Amino acid sequence: MISCNEGRRNGSSSSSGLTYASGGNGTPAHLAAELFKRHAGVDIHHVPFKGALAGVSAVMGDQVDLMFATAPAAAGQIKAGKLVAVATSSSARIPALPEVPTMAELGYAAVAVRDWHGIVAPAATPKPIIQRLDSELAKALAGPGMADRLAKVGLEPAADAGPDKFGQWIAAELARWSKVVREAGIKSD
Repeated sequence: MISCNEGRRNGSSSSSGLTYASGGNGTPAHLAAELFKRHAGVDIHHVPFKGALAGVSAVMGDQVDLMFATAPAAAGQIKAGKLVAVATSSSARIPALPEVPTMAELGYAAVAVRDWHGIVAPAATPKPIIQRLDSELAKALAGPGMADRLAKVGLEPAADAGPDKFGQWIAAELARWSKVVREAGIKSD
């Protein structure tokens, strides 16, 4: 999700160009902004912080112009009027902020980025244990009120996921983001 401070959004950025915050080099916010830079053809300069919340605070404090922040990190500040949500990078509008358009709606379909969380286990974990973990996780996610609690912070469980599909998705994400890292020359701290 792209969030910005209202003052910055109205053109009060410095003469040196637009800046964007991230929680550090190589973080999802950094990679998403670099992907956006390439597809939008804009010149925005990276300002890494020590963690996503520090980046969000920097946007609110007018130290930087914008940030690709996760919904859980930014939704409360957006709802409180401290940040302005410009777009969500997910493929669909998020339930926590249904009025915020997607990047695709704004003409940047290639900048579809999902914040995701998953549970992984060592590669040698026996298949019956993996199946049991998957089954118990599915039960927990289907529990009463769980979808509502997750939606309030901008998260949505992947109902059709499972260990094999999740593994394939991770492999595809690694390939996608490796290319962005190479093209942008991103180095870890």
